[in-house]
Amino acid sequence: MGRKITWIITALLLCFPTAGWGGGLTIEVAREVLVQGPEITIGDLAEVKGSDPKLVAKVQSIVIGQSPPAGEERLLYGGYISTRLKQYGFNPSTLNMRVPEKIRVTRAFQRVESREIEAVVMKAIREQMTWNPQKTTIREIRGIEPITLPPGPVQYDVTFPTTTDFLGPTSFSLSLRVHGNIEKRLYGTAYIEVIQDVVTVTRPVSKNEVIEEEDIRLKRMNLAQVPKRVITDPEEVIGKRAKRPLQANAMIRPYEVETPPLVQKGDRVVIIVESPLLKITAIGEALERGNRGETIRIRNTSSNREVHGVVIDGKTVRVAF
Repeated sequence: MGRKITWIITALLLCFPTAGWGGGLTIEVAREVLVQGPEITIGDLAEVKGSDPKLVAKVQSIVIGQSPPAGEERLLYGGYISTRLKQYGFNPSTLNMRVPEKIRVTRAFQRVESREIEAVVMKAIREQMTWNPQKTTIREIRGIEPITLPPGPVQYDVTFPTTTDFLGPTSFSLSLRVHGNIEKRLYGTAYIEVIQDVVTVTRPVSKNEVIEEEDIRLKRMNLAQVPKRVITDPEEVIGKRAKRPLQANAMIRPYEVETPPLVQKGDRVVIIVESPLLKITAIGEALERGNRGETIRIRNTSSNREVHGVVIDGKTVRVAF
């Protein structure tokens, strides 16, 4: 019976740490330490030696606390190291420890200058805008400042509001990541100037008057300082008619002009009704205006019947059979 009890006690001692677990380890903590990561471990603070590599690694991995922000300092009290060792089952009295009363911990850092950040923002603008880069100037980038970050490759994420037209003051946000973690966010604006020719009329144009080539001229302007969506291509104006009166030298927007209808209300048109075996024509009167491909109402002048047909050209309307 006595031998059995002795065997059980021996087994328990092998399974559970004793008060002296960790004996033979040497832990020498520095007074000033530079750490790299977001957490401070005993391995960051001290040189740990011992005959058991696994035990040394276990001590080195014990977390003491959070690292200070990149480039800043934090003061630790040496007694807290003993407290953390006890929490992990070690008996500090059995260890060979040299720990100063206070430990100054500094977080390693890298500095990103304003000019580098500005270059990133300008590149993002040029990649996402639709303007001709040769006619675009990006200036007055505001909200940028030098940034202190932890060491490591920096990833920049520049985003813009979904409604951005990249003209004039343009808002942006910038996230700076290191090892996948967002370390800093910046919010700013950039002024985008686009110099481009704008279509203007050389004389007053009446409502429903067709605009000819001699009625327009191109004027070089900063698009950030003119009404939005002004027309810059003369082909979008020539041959169209004004939907409202236009003053001389006025810029033109798409909703101010329209293609003149091929068929006007009251025009006489040829009505065509056809099938693979039959084709019938009749004379009709347009009851509303329409352009090519539009469906309008027509009155057959012979039968006085009203039908719907598709405008083929200025004199022809096709009615479904």
